Amino acid sequence: MGKTSGSNQITAAAADPFAGDAKPLAAVATCKKGKTRLTVHLVRFDNGVAVPNETVSASKGWWPTKKTTAGTGAADFGEVDAGSYSFDVTLSTANKSKFKPYTAHTASVPEQVDFHATLKIAPVYRVRIVLFDKAAKATSGAQWTMTSPVAASGTTGANGLIEVEIPWRDTAGKLTVKLPDTGAKEPAPAAAPAPNPNNPAYPLAIDGNHFLPKEEKAKALTDVTLTYDLEHITDADNEDGWKSRLTNLGFPCTNDAPRVTRSVKAFQRLHKNDFAGSGNLSDVSADVKKLHDTT
Repeated sequence: MGKTSGSNQITAAAADPFAGDAKPLAAVATCKKGKTRLTVHLVRFDNGVAVPNETVSASKGWWPTKKTTAGTGAADFGEVDAGSYSFDVTLSTANKSKFKPYTAHTASVPEQVDFHATLKIAPVYRVRIVLFDKAAKATSGAQWTMTSPVAASGTTGANGLIEVEIPWRDTAGKLTVKLPDTGAKEPAPAAAPAPNPNNPAYPLAIDGNHFLPKEEKAKALTDVTLTYDLEHITDADNEDGWKSRLTNLGFPCTNDAPRVTRSVKAFQRLHKNDFAGSGNLSDVSADVKKLHDTT
């Protein structure tokens, strides 16, 4: 099959199994009708899955011919003139933030062939970590340093979000966070009332501080190092997508139904103030997706 690809958009593409797709296109088979026909296929670079409802163009000269990919990711351009073509992809608004811009490729389309071109678009992979306290309030002003899978640093804003673009193949990461000093201090213990020499209380009050060693206060936790596994979260609005998002929000979900129910109820208590929650995953799906995907 003839192919062209945006593989040069990926760092270290030479080490990638798709890197060879940058070679010039070649004909698939001789057309039995003696015509030149052109079909363009649009797929994801990382897994080869078809990408429907996107605009691909095949330009011969200055005027491009544009088609929309079907559910199979294919766009049929029908009969065309032989010659040198430039292939490009115009992403929809929904996918512009999910994929890297495609770099146009050219190839020579010979006469009297069924010509197929496969264009590969590279997804943008990001790791997103949100810092929040026990009351689910976002932590702003936290300084962070990521050492893997890429080197990056910054300070969290009002939403407590840490977001870094990463290579799609990485599966682990490490992050160090320096939490801000809020200035909050523990209240001092109430002092024992002074005895009244004219009217001593009976029995006499006992002050434990007179007998016990002075208790040292625990140091506030300010520096935290996190190691974590990276896994792709499906975009699909289904049970797998909801479970993955709940787990990322700190409510672990597995294939164990009682565990899922407990996690959903915990989410309902914390984020919905519902202490008699249903525990049904579908009842929190919209809230989970909104909180996870927009924070």
